[in-house]
Amino acid sequence: MCPCYVCFPDKPCYDMCWSGHVSCPLYINTTIMEQPTPLPSLAGKLLSKATQFLESNARDGTSFFLYMPFMHVHHPQFSSAEIDEESARGIFGDALLELDHSIDTILQTLDALDLADNTVVWFLSDNGPSLLRRERGGCAGALRCGKGTTWEGGVRVPAFVRWPGHIVPSRTNELLSSLEVLPTIAALTGADTSGLKLDGFDASDF
Repeated sequence: MCPCYVCFPDKPCYDMCWSGHVSCPLYINTTIMEQPTPLPSLAGKLLSKATQFLESNARDGTSFFLYMPFMHVHHPQFSSAEIDEESARGIFGDALLELDHSIDTILQTLDALDLADNTVVWFLSDNGPSLLRRERGGCAGALRCGKGTTWEGGVRVPAFVRWPGHIVPSRTNELLSSLEVLPTIAALTGADTSGLKLDGFDASDF
């Protein structure tokens, strides 16, 4: 949420402007690689780094953990020039479209590198749509309320787990949360969590 005049150099910001925020530094570890970073180009930079990481580990035959958080579809809404005005849902829809494209690229990269059958992909969101921003904050459909509430619209979020050869594609009504990610992945990889107090549970059998 950096000042709009530096994060959106070529088009107006689709939100209020935060003139007091720091000017969007892009880090690699503790080094600032670029400041400010134009937000419309951010997804492409992160995706390029992610695919390079996957290719490097595939080449070396090493196990890996990729944590890939997206700015989409948090405010302010944005998308790259290639996606701009491609959806029927306006700027929010463009942001969602770029998110979808980025995830598809990662999945296709795993397929192309012959890593898919040995890689668990867990996708989920942290909360429902922003009620404050109305149509600019997403939509929970038939679910009640959104972000900041404990109604279904606030805590029931899009999610999927992909692991070809182990998980049969289907839909489920089972209740899981982001708290299950760590204990489940730990169980699947044989990591020792005996010294940790975990709030989630191992959902690997399910």
